[in-house]
Amino acid sequence: MPKEYKFTYRKKKSPWRFLKYILLILLVAGLSVVVFNSNLPDALGFREDPLPSEYRVNHLDDRIISYTESGDEQEGFQAILSNIIGIFRSEDKHGSLTIIARDASFDYALPNFEFDVYNIIEDEFIATIKTDNSGEAIIERLPKNAAYRITPKNAHEHFKPYGESINFAMDADKIHVNFEFEVLDHIKRYNIASNGQLEIIETFINVPMIYQNPELPNGCEIVSMTAALNYFGYQADKVDMAANYLPRNFFYRVEGELHGPHPNKAYAGEPESPTNGFYVYAPPAVKAANDFISDVAGNHQAIDLTGSAKAEIMEYVYMGKPVVIWATLDLSPGRINYGWWLNDGSGVYYEAFVNLHCMVIHGVNEDMLYVMDPLEGFMEYPLEEFFESYQSLGSRAITLVELDN
Repeated sequence: MPKEYKFTYRKKKSPWRFLKYILLILLVAGLSVVVFNSNLPDALGFREDPLPSEYRVNHLDDRIISYTESGDEQEGFQAILSNIIGIFRSEDKHGSLTIIARDASFDYALPNFEFDVYNIIEDEFIATIKTDNSGEAIIERLPKNAAYRITPKNAHEHFKPYGESINFAMDADKIHVNFEFEVLDHIKRYNIASNGQLEIIETFINVPMIYQNPELPNGCEIVSMTAALNYFGYQADKVDMAANYLPRNFFYRVEGELHGPHPNKAYAGEPESPTNGFYVYAPPAVKAANDFISDVAGNHQAIDLTGSAKAEIMEYVYMGKPVVIWATLDLSPGRINYGWWLNDGSGVYYEAFVNLHCMVIHGVNEDMLYVMDPLEGFMEYPLEEFFESYQSLGSRAITLVELDN
């Protein structure tokens, strides 16, 4: 009987038969990395976070932008996914950091802003870097797989403090961290010059309107001082300030000749009187303000700016500080046709201005000043003409500054 042969068909083995297993392994590895870099292990208690909660890095912070070597922008989880690819190839273990400082309103570049950079995990100070004319500051090489904190060290005097640090993970070839700074609230219009300096066009300081009439018809100085105190949050009252804080001396006559104080020493007469009151200069008004601030345990000090040039006065206005200032009623030059003998025994006859007035500068708009005039209300006066009047009366002014805690 013939021998029977059984033929079995065998499928030819494919050289790619292991590909699906390789792909599965890669997929599992990739998912493991994603999970490891997410918050899931922390939420489940499988991993202790090396960073205190207040220092944890937020990968979704839109102020932080990651870039690959090719320059492609990555944000949020894109940055994490790029690390998955990085595990399977050799790469530089350093990346570059660029800090970008911009104006929040018009996106102007902000030079000369300083930032401190720290390694959070090692609690190590790395460097202080300053932005250039393009508003950028760069550290070329920072170790990867570390977390860092950037703290604004200083800001331009006309900008608000940033108020917080930014934490980031060095998990890409390039990291850009964006800081936007806001100008102080009183600055309404401005430009940034080519040298990075802020050029102020308009400011407005919200000083309250206080009229001197009817209670203090000759009390423009103490009323203006009261308005400045109120702006800084003090509950000062003009009548109380005049009666209980303003140094004053009454007029009197000796053999028919009028005697009274020097306005640098005390108010001459009675500010409550329409006919028997004259005026006072800066020193007694400064004393009145500082005595009031002391009584209420305040944190400011009135300072005498007498003799200051126009540019110095305006710098206080640019900084948001109202300035109590002496000028004439109609901005004409000071006129003298009255006087009295000083009551200090010096034998000096004091020649008094008859058109003196005191007001508060609370802003500027190009060549016009915003002025709180206790006789007329809120006014706008030509800047140059106003300061000519100011100088004709001896350049007298006051402002308030905050004391260091």
